[in-house]
Amino acid sequence: MGPFGELLRGPEEIRAKWAASIDPGDTNVRCDLEILLVTPELGVASWIASHEREVERKLVRYDGVFLVSLSDEGLCNEFREWWNTREDPLPA
Repeated sequence: MGPFGELLRGPEEIRAKWAASIDPGDTNVRCDLEILLVTPELGVASWIASHEREVERKLVRYDGVFLVSLSDEGLCNEFREWWNTREDPLPA
């Protein structure tokens, strides 16, 4: 994860990494996606996700971008992702 982390290969590794980042006690998990660009070779989307960590009393927010390179058959042959994270205290 991150620009210098080990690459994740395939949808199973991506799903497992995201699942591991959410604590089972987290609440109000949300995710929104906006498609910004689609061409025969490329797709770009902006995404925002958030969840509340009740134990730590924090709101964790992610703001990111997906870039998907497509093959001639329309299959993903490269997937890149960038994001920033922000943590704020939950309101009292």
